Amino acid sequence: MKLGLSNINKIRQADINLNGLTVIAGTNDSGKSTIGKILFSIIKALDNCKDNSRLIDDTIGKKLRSLYTNLSQFDDLYHTSLKSIIFSISYRNVLRELRDKNTKNSVLSRLSRLKDQLEQTDIKPFHRAVVNNLVSEIQELATEEAAPNGILKREMQAILEAEFVNSVCTHHTSSSRIFFSDESGNENLQVTIQDNLIKEIEGGTGCFLEDVTLVESPLYLHLIDILSTARTFNELKSMDKRLLGIRPLVNYHIKDMAEKLASFKYVGMHTLFQESTDSDEINHITGGYFSFDEDNNNIYWIKGEEKYQVVNVASGIKSFGVMQILKAVNAINERKVLIWDEPENHLHPEWQIRLAALLMEQAKAGVPVLLTSHSPYFIQAIRYFADKMHMNSFVSYYMTDEQKDGTCVLSDCTDDLNKIFFKLAQPLNDIINLGL
Repeated sequence: MKLGLSNINKIRQADINLNGLTVIAGTNDSGKSTIGKILFSIIKALDNCKDNSRLIDDTIGKKLRSLYTNLSQFDDLYHTSLKSIIFSISYRNVLRELRDKNTKNSVLSRLSRLKDQLEQTDIKPFHRAVVNNLVSEIQELATEEAAPNGILKREMQAILEAEFVNSVCTHHTSSSRIFFSDESGNENLQVTIQDNLIKEIEGGTGCFLEDVTLVESPLYLHLIDILSTARTFNELKSMDKRLLGIRPLVNYHIKDMAEKLASFKYVGMHTLFQESTDSDEINHITGGYFSFDEDNNNIYWIKGEEKYQVVNVASGIKSFGVMQILKAVNAINERKVLIWDEPENHLHPEWQIRLAALLMEQAKAGVPVLLTSHSPYFIQAIRYFADKMHMNSFVSYYMTDEQKDGTCVLSDCTDDLNKIFFKLAQPLNDIINLGL
């Protein structure tokens, strides 16, 4: 796979060969996470759009129900032509007519008349704006099937907004670009963005990948209930205003991860240990394993005869628990990418090495893996296990190089890892040599 970025957040330029396992090294605030978030957004958008008709129908259906709900509040308007325009038939019939090319234009025309009628009706500006926006969204969705990549553009825009909180472009740039190829022979994806809005999108059809998971922190494990019910930035724009301030705002990848962890409750014990090699290794490292207790409706860490609340379990143990759970819920496989942002966090060097071995084993099993890291211990461990498992030719290493304007350019260090080690180890060398 290949990923190209130009003027995306902190990244001025990046051309990446996404190998079996790819490492993005660099200091804090150098754009490493941006690369993982963009890859996550691309794969999510492509996968979500594989069944365009179903996605469009589901979305239009939700918008129509919301439109009917909002119009039903205007009791004093029932005697007007609003009822004859829309309420003469159910929203399900409207949806059926939109699916039929012989009646679609008639429905679109009626929706336009509804907007015109609202302009002549004495209702609150807020209510008029809500209905007008819903009608516009329905009209746009109903015509997207005829527009090349229309639904992909909408889906990717929504995910980028949810992932970057509507701030994906590098500041003071006229244009940002994304390129992605899964090298399966399908059409490459090319996206042009201006002022955080997608202006052009080409290709992207037929992606063979099915899903992607971005792990940012093992602390998700004791925040599952909160995060899985949180809202993302794009949901914030359309949600019930009464819920504002009640549900926290999170990035798309955080909610996605929390929902996968929450699905662990549906995994039986026979499934939990079917990946015996991985499970045995994790048990050996941490001395225990995670399990869902149906009686208490909660996840616990089991060690010997004792079980512990997740909140009371060390963060390092949670890192291995995340791997155990993702495997148990089938969230990662050869068609489901694993992205892990700085996996060394919360881990002693010994456990950094152990986690590096587990991740390399996943890559060897065919799981596409992208890692970011600022730990020379961890990167050296990746190099060691790549050599030990005969995976050297399937591992790529990149480093973020800071520029004077605050952006970063990615350089390929696969053939010279000393560049990475020199940069990341330099601060430690400075204090070791203090006074010499």
